[in-house]
Amino acid sequence: MSDYKISIVPPNMVEYLWEDVAPIIQRPIDLSHNEVTLDIAKKELMSGGVTLVIVTLGDEIVAINTLEVRTFPTGKKAMYIPLTGGDHLDYWMLDFLAMVKEMAKAHGCTHIRGLAVRKGWLRKLEKLGFEPISTTIELEIQP
Repeated sequence: MSDYKISIVPPNMVEYLWEDVAPIIQRPIDLSHNEVTLDIAKKELMSGGVTLVIVTLGDEIVAINTLEVRTFPTGKKAMYIPLTGGDHLDYWMLDFLAMVKEMAKAHGCTHIRGLAVRKGWLRKLEKLGFEPISTTIELEIQP
């Protein structure tokens, strides 16, 4: 559906969109196992260390994604998509991933990675060539 628009939000515009973005970005944050908060996400987006990508349908923001280039000690670079949330995934995902591939190439990245991908998303992404590379497990230590 061509009515969806995917836009990169400059860091100095995050503050102006935050009221509309915050409820959508809160959804993946709630699934992040306390690894990120709304305040931390906002600071990272406003600093430019993480990039906000919004998906709009008309005047409504229907989804968000965040992007971050990570460089490993070996020099390998990967474009991470740490937070994704919103609706209508089937309509905008292919266009979004095409844009991310181009951005990743421009930053010298050799891979695109997502974090904490839910099983439903994994099934969709595996059809596009994504594959799980590791599983994170956790044991909480009681004080």
